[in-house]
Amino acid sequence: MRKLLIAVLLLLVLLALPLLAMRSERTLIAFSHWAVETFTEYRLNLVKPVLRPLERKVSAEEIHLYPKDDAAPPFLSVLGFAGDIGWRDLYRANLEATTLSARQVILYTSDSDDVDDPRPREWLNYLGWLPADLSVGQFHLVTAGENIFIFPLEDIQGGRPDSHSFQASGQARYEGEPLELDIAISTLRDHGRISSVDLHGKFTAPASNSFVRLNGEVRGSRDEFSYDFKLNADYADIREFLRGFRARGVLEGRLKLEAEMNGDTNGFVLNNALFTLDNMPAYGVEAAGTMEYDIQAGGELKLVAAGEISSMDVVLEWLNLDLHSLGRAAGNATITGTLKQPVIDEFLLRSEADNGLIVSVGGHLDPQRMGARDNEIRLDMTGPSVATLAQWTGPLPFEPGAFSASGSLVGREDRIALENLVIEVGDPDELLFRLAGEAGNLVGMDTKGIAAAQDVTLTMSVDSPDSRYLGEIMGTDVPGGFVLDGDLTLAGSGELLQPVTGLFTARGSDLDIIIVPHEAAITPLKQPIISGTEASVAITLSDVSAFSQYTTIAVPALGRVDGKAKFQQHDQRLALNDLQLSVDGPNLQLWAKGAVNNLAPFNGLTLQGNFSDVPTDQILQTIFENFSHPTHMGALAGQFRLNYQDDVLDLPAIAITTRKAQGPLRLDIAGKASDITGALSARASIDYQLRDTALLETLTELRLNPLHGQAELTYSPSEITANHRGKIGESSIDLDTRISHAKGTITGIQAKLASPVLYLDDIGLQASVASTEDYNPSEQLVEAEPVELLENVLGTGSSLPTDFRINIGGVVGERTNIDNINIHITGVDNRYTLREFNVGYADTVGEVRGIIDLNARPPFVSLAGEAIAIPLNTLGRDLGRDADIRGELTVRGGISSQGANREELLSDLDGSLALALENAEIQGAAYDLLATDLLAWFYSGAAAEKSTHIDCTMAKFQLLDGVANSDSLYVETKRMVATGEAEVDMVGQRMDLKITPRSKSRALQVPSSVRLRGDFDNLKTTVSPIAAAFDAYAEVLSLVPRMTRKLFGIKRDDKALRPCEAVQ
Repeated sequence: MRKLLIAVLLLLVLLALPLLAMRSERTLIAFSHWAVETFTEYRLNLVKPVLRPLERKVSAEEIHLYPKDDAAPPFLSVLGFAGDIGWRDLYRANLEATTLSARQVILYTSDSDDVDDPRPREWLNYLGWLPADLSVGQFHLVTAGENIFIFPLEDIQGGRPDSHSFQASGQARYEGEPLELDIAISTLRDHGRISSVDLHGKFTAPASNSFVRLNGEVRGSRDEFSYDFKLNADYADIREFLRGFRARGVLEGRLKLEAEMNGDTNGFVLNNALFTLDNMPAYGVEAAGTMEYDIQAGGELKLVAAGEISSMDVVLEWLNLDLHSLGRAAGNATITGTLKQPVIDEFLLRSEADNGLIVSVGGHLDPQRMGARDNEIRLDMTGPSVATLAQWTGPLPFEPGAFSASGSLVGREDRIALENLVIEVGDPDELLFRLAGEAGNLVGMDTKGIAAAQDVTLTMSVDSPDSRYLGEIMGTDVPGGFVLDGDLTLAGSGELLQPVTGLFTARGSDLDIIIVPHEAAITPLKQPIISGTEASVAITLSDVSAFSQYTTIAVPALGRVDGKAKFQQHDQRLALNDLQLSVDGPNLQLWAKGAVNNLAPFNGLTLQGNFSDVPTDQILQTIFENFSHPTHMGALAGQFRLNYQDDVLDLPAIAITTRKAQGPLRLDIAGKASDITGALSARASIDYQLRDTALLETLTELRLNPLHGQAELTYSPSEITANHRGKIGESSIDLDTRISHAKGTITGIQAKLASPVLYLDDIGLQASVASTEDYNPSEQLVEAEPVELLENVLGTGSSLPTDFRINIGGVVGERTNIDNINIHITGVDNRYTLREFNVGYADTVGEVRGIIDLNARPPFVSLAGEAIAIPLNTLGRDLGRDADIRGELTVRGGISSQGANREELLSDLDGSLALALENAEIQGAAYDLLATDLLAWFYSGAAAEKSTHIDCTMAKFQLLDGVANSDSLYVETKRMVATGEAEVDMVGQRMDLKITPRSKSRALQVPSSVRLRGDFDNLKTTVSPIAAAFDAYAEVLSLVPRMTRKLFGIKRDDKALRPCEAVQ
């Protein structure tokens, strides 16, 4: 350009000089050609020139300047040139008073030619040659380098408002849209030369309502231009702005720009720039920062942007995902790179969809580059449910609840990797999953969802306060009550994940489970999500009793449980195979193996095992309160098989035995049971032997002889039976019991106790005979008054049928020899009947019959019986119980009453009772002699006797409303016969008794009557003398037969009954 101006200047000078000198137009044209070729690097070509400076008329149809030694296009072409240049203007080298015009001007520059362009300072000084008026029809600036740039202008009009400024306007056709230019420049001179220019320019595109304003200063030095502008631009379409920098992009909308533009010949910098892009409703962005532009290298951006977009697709188009459903997003970014290849170094977008899904995206984007890590975005999401992701994941088989997720997406369209993934989904109060890992490629998620994920590695952790919440994702019920936690590393794809390593724990109140997975198929898009699981399981239970929490069975406390098993999932069934259990307790050692066919619900348990070290002492302490024995009883051991199926617990086999066959206790039990928790049926065989008599005395407080026996026990839904055959010493004892029941209630009882003979010594009821011994079994027997026993029966009535039998062939003791005892009692509908109570002793027999009716109000009791010549105190002495009266007792009578307690029964007591006591011994000193002759009692030595022998005593009482009356009292000893009468009020506790004793001696005697009257605890005695004396001997001889027949109704030919030998 500099050379062009020099050439023009020389041309004008050379033209002017000849005009002044020769005033010849031809000479001036020739001189012009010579001067240009001589003093410049160009050659001149004029077409139809007119050179008349004296007339102020200069024109040419065409003016061309060509490089002298180059075949390149003309450097300058001016078509239709005309001007009013005079010789004075040329002489002053000043065109301020001229008018110039041209139809077309073409200026061509090239980086490849050898022509030197004018220096920047010279270009500024050429502005001083601007005419007073300028008119150019078209102007084309063509630059040729790596690229060819053509800037067209037309209708250029300009002029000088004063000598230091110039204003011009024009139009440009830019991509088909007219562009209007308005420029005003003011020159600043330094020592007569122009060093800078104030420039005010406005470039307007009226059709699109776009403009660019530049206000500032242009400076020129020897080597370059520099400038400082205030830039204000408004582009209706940002693509026009990008096109000016030879850049293309997908952005659209109106761009407004305000900046400080500082630059030179090589480029510029936009400082404090503010870009405002408005493409609403699609997006709107404001960016602030700097933009550097180098003509050779292109631009460099350093912007911080903030804005709003209708969809993240605008930024994340390279993911090939439809993100429109996320709605509008607001965000900010740091933008670097160039206009042609912008790079989003740091950006952050946040959107909140209508369904509650919140997505935040940030990171680095350079979609133009191929490096795998050039595009890296961080993704954070939260949502109220996993269903909000269904558009991208596809439908999920279950809904775990709220979730949060974060991760990094790296790559570009053909390969997108997921890194640093962290997902938390679920409810911490129910079930919480945490996933951490990565995926090698997510390409295809727009159509396949998460099934497209490849090269997936995940570490999954699970936390739950209750294991029952796990059942939903496994498609089956899971036992509850366990706190779950654990980790599992998975590898595979979005369709199928399989475990690599892992460890889970389930902790209950008493049960701990450790699970180590080996195999599983995890299909996030299919139900069940987890299938085909195989894992090793370790179980620790604080005590066996804790099993009661998970079944309907009450399990006792037996000790700590340790176990292991193989966990397997078969579709919806969870099973434990190869189950091995051990119980380690203070009173039990157990080993078992088996399987659980279904864990949820718990079903299909099979166990087979052994146990040992069950202390017999502990069992006896449980059965017998305060049991203590110095000798260790040994321990029990055994085997068992156990099944639990469909809520039915079966014990197909169990065997229990004592460890020491020769120990104090030998026990062998074999049995089985079915449906233990429902309709129980069981059978057991027991064989026992107890050799330790000291243990027997500890258990019973009686000195039993060693015992052994066998028992068969059965239990069915309707009855219980127990059959025992055993021996205590030499006494055989058989017991058969049958108990019927229904719905947990006993409906009937039958029991029969039988023994051919009972030896009192065998059953511990024989008192010691030797004086050195001190054993009295009667002290261990519970004493109770008959009335008290009757009260207990009346207060515990039952409507269930009962049938009790006792058949004992004989009872043998040191003094006792009972031939037989037979008792039969039945009961039904609250009515008990004593059907048989027979006791045989030598040639005598005793019988009692009766009934107790609890249906009556109050209850009714009736008893009748007879016993003849039953020896008293022989059995009592064998039992260690000695009484004040001994002899043979005969009783006959019947009584009845109604009442529920002692008082009621006594007040309603009716009936009759006759009794006789033969050959009786009453402890005390010769009471018979005392009664008849007090002096003889003293002087005969009877006072020193320890007992009184009574040959016969008889009485008969009539009972009415609790009052007993008798007029048939009779007592006979070797010295005396006494008769009398009595009235006993058992309710009022009063007595009135009158006895008249008679001596058997023929000596003269004065008999007296003795009368006892008053309360039982305060009796008063009265003795009345009889005035008449008589010989009572004959009366005594006939008194006994009369009294006997009166009391007992004995006939003379009845040999079986002989009270006091009444008939002889």
